[in-house]
Amino acid sequence: MDLANFSDGRGICFYSDRQDGDAGSDYVGYELSRYSSLYACIGDLIGRSSGFEVLKASQCHSSTVVEASMLWRDPPKADGIYSTEATLIPTVMVADCVPIGLYSKSGGITAAIHAGWRGLTAGVVENAVDLIERESGVNDIEAVIGPHICSSCYEFVGPESLEVVRAFGEDCFVGEGCNYLDLSACIEKIFDTKGVTKIFEEKDCTLCSGRFFSYRGGDTTQRIILGVGVVGE
Repeated sequence: MDLANFSDGRGICFYSDRQDGDAGSDYVGYELSRYSSLYACIGDLIGRSSGFEVLKASQCHSSTVVEASMLWRDPPKADGIYSTEATLIPTVMVADCVPIGLYSKSGGITAAIHAGWRGLTAGVVENAVDLIERESGVNDIEAVIGPHICSSCYEFVGPESLEVVRAFGEDCFVGEGCNYLDLSACIEKIFDTKGVTKIFEEKDCTLCSGRFFSYRGGDTTQRIILGVGVVGE
């Protein structure tokens, strides 16, 4: 499990790789099994052996962001989860799309976002930032960009590219014929507009590095996890 620390030393963002196995298989509904090795690993990272829950939504490439809750009957359809409670750990599953961890230092609010091109153009990142700022009352959000497909591997052509151009501009397309989409560049533009500070980005590509599961690389069901927690609380 890889780890990125936020600047206050309390917030952490963690994400798995291929060697950690298929993270999605450890979930029962929206809740990570307490008997899984992944649950124990996350507990070690946040300094807890029990008394916490690791939650995920039913991702659908939307702009919907929900608050983490143990009162869900089923996994809500959403692509972002934020949490105001240290015992509820928000996570997302990815295999080429961009996983993003957000953290508000003053409020201790955490969030995990699943951001493919559809979610980015729909505003999932902006929605998460707005919800965190509403809860914390300040603009002090830091971000981690987790493993995702790089611009050299992400050929993106067709009518959908016009939606991305309208949202982020032509300069987010690179490479031969400008037919390759730089998802990270799109996210950087959002961060600049919303005043979010990026503290770390995983540079190894999910497709060409071999470290992570990649949908385009043939891993159609396996997923890595990214989550955000607060240590020792």
